[in-house]
Amino acid sequence: MPTLVLATGFEMGTAVGTVDTTANQQKSPAGVRYADAGVVGSPAIITTTPHSGTYCLELSSSAATENIAWDTNTIGASKTVLVGSVAIRFPTSLPGATLRLIKPESATLGAEVRFNSTGNVLEAQVGAGTIITGPAVVADTWYVIDFRFICSGTSHTLDWAVGAAAQTQATAVQAASTVAFLTLGWNASATATVRYDDVLLSVTTGDYPLGAHHVELLTVDPADTLTVNTSTANFDTFSGATPTHTAWNATTARGNVDEVPPNLGAGQDGFSAIATATTEMSPVSRRIELER
Repeated sequence: MPTLVLATGFEMGTAVGTVDTTANQQKSPAGVRYADAGVVGSPAIITTTPHSGTYCLELSSSAATENIAWDTNTIGASKTVLVGSVAIRFPTSLPGATLRLIKPESATLGAEVRFNSTGNVLEAQVGAGTIITGPAVVADTWYVIDFRFICSGTSHTLDWAVGAAAQTQATAVQAASTVAFLTLGWNASATATVRYDDVLLSVTTGDYPLGAHHVELLTVDPADTLTVNTSTANFDTFSGATPTHTAWNATTARGNVDEVPPNLGAGQDGFSAIATATTEMSPVSRRIELER
C-alpha cells in the first residue's frame, strides 16, 4: 500500500479556495485546498470527460501562463524523493507548441515532463540535461504519467512511465538538494488546454510506479445512523457563524456533515464532543478523497 501525502481527483467540484498558504491548516474558503504553493491563471474544476469520478481539473490559457503547485506544506520538509502519478488529457486538439505539463523540482533544479509538438510526443528533461523522447500522443485520450524525482545524490534523476510503459531515465549533474515543489501546468506564455485528474504524490521511493488508479469521493451515507457508544450527553450539534449548540440528535448530526465541499463559512455546522471520554466514538462515513 503506497504511503501517500496527496490524493486528489478534484471531486469537491469547485475551484473556490483552491489555494491555502496556511501550513497544513486547510482553512481556505469553502474548505477546499487543491494546492498550497499558488495558482497562476484561472484553473477550473469541470465535469467534462473526467478520468474518473465526476470532476477533473482544466488548465486553459490563450497566450498566457497557467499552473497550480504544491510545496513542502504537502510534500514535507527535507524530502529527497517525490513519487507521483497524474492523468492528463488534451481535449479536442493537441497544443501547437512545446508545453510543460508536470514539473517536480528541488531547491536548486527542476525536472519536466513536456509535450513537444514536433512529432506530438511526450518528453522528459532534468535541468539542461539530455531530452528524453517518449511516446506519441493524440487528443481526447487520457494518459497516466508516473514519475519518480530523486535529488539526493550527485545527480538529479527522473524516472517516468506513460500508461505503465517505462521510459528512459532523465538525469542531470547537480549537487544533492531537497524537494521543493510539484507544479502542474506551464510557466511560459502558451495557448493550450490540458485536463488533469487523479493526482497522487508520495515521498517513498519504493512506491514508484504508483500505477493505474482513480481517486473517489466518499460522502456521508444518508441512510447511516450515528451511534454514541455510551452517553449522548457527551456530544452535541452546532450550527451558525457564531455556533449555537444544541442537544445531541443523531439525524441532525448526520445532516450537519453532509455538505460537499465542507461549509466553513457563516453557515457552518457539525457535531462535537463536549466532554472528555476515551472510549466513545460517533462513527460516520465522512467525505474524503480516497485512492483506488
